[in-house]
Amino acid sequence: PGVTVVPSPGHTAGHVAIQVDGGGGAKNVLLYMSDTVHHPAIQFPHPDWAVMFDANPSQSIASRRSLFDRAAADRVLLSGAHIPFPSVGHIRKQAAAVGKGYDWVPAMWEW
Repeated sequence: PGVTVVPSPGHTAGHVAIQVDGGGGAKNVLLYMSDTVHHPAIQFPHPDWAVMFDANPSQSIASRRSLFDRAAADRVLLSGAHIPFPSVGHIRKQAAAVGKGYDWVPAMWEW
């Protein structure tokens, strides 16, 4: 219970993200994006940019856009295979004057 497989094809045909819901709303949801993002500094602000490792670049872009839109709207915690330390955070849509991408907001690291 609380663990959902979210199809996100493109990097590979069967690529998935994993959603873990701790209960109590979006603040207790973690979406692990696997290989949806390969280079956070590039693909968060430019989600329409694919990498050579994506088997189907157009499908990868569509999956990334869909996950990003959902994550930003619900402000769920995100993580992924290529996200640098602390590797957990959330995203927000960039202001229209800035671009059509997203900003990565890492979670505060606390002891």
